[in-house]
Amino acid sequence: FVLQLTRTAYQRTRTDWQTLAAGGAFDHDLLYRPKPGSCVFRNAEFNTTMHFDEHGTRVTRAPRSALGAVPRPRLVVLGDSHAMGWGVEDDETFASVLAGEYGYPTVNLGVSSYATPRELGRLQRDFALLPNDVIVIQYSDNDLPENRQFMANGLSGGYELADIEVLHMHR
Repeated sequence: FVLQLTRTAYQRTRTDWQTLAAGGAFDHDLLYRPKPGSCVFRNAEFNTTMHFDEHGTRVTRAPRSALGAVPRPRLVVLGDSHAMGWGVEDDETFASVLAGEYGYPTVNLGVSSYATPRELGRLQRDFALLPNDVIVIQYSDNDLPENRQFMANGLSGGYELADIEVLHMHR
């Protein structure tokens, strides 16, 4: 009973960054996308500030450089909340760790709740790959329903503003 009560209380007070005014903006193809700027994102277990550049890319650390080191390829990180860095500061995302600790220049395109179709759609639509870029896709088992839906009807997107309003009302 206590566990159920705790989960219910958490779900009723939980915030999703994409429903915050400073967090997400409606997108016809993706439902929402990160807004450029800062977004204070807090829940019972964390209080963070996320920063997104002018392209809605989560800000990462500058790559560590060593004198005479061989240049490393740029890593373009796709994924959901795990890649985006749910509940952690900009320099704590795994994209930032790859940059700061291992010297890889990184671009964090992770967006909470995106599954593979929206991740790849955003990459193709909004990002210019370089010839030596390496794409890292963080996959979670909660991506499966959206991926199956995409495989069944071949569609992603075509969202209406009312779809995001339902998301905001839910929260």
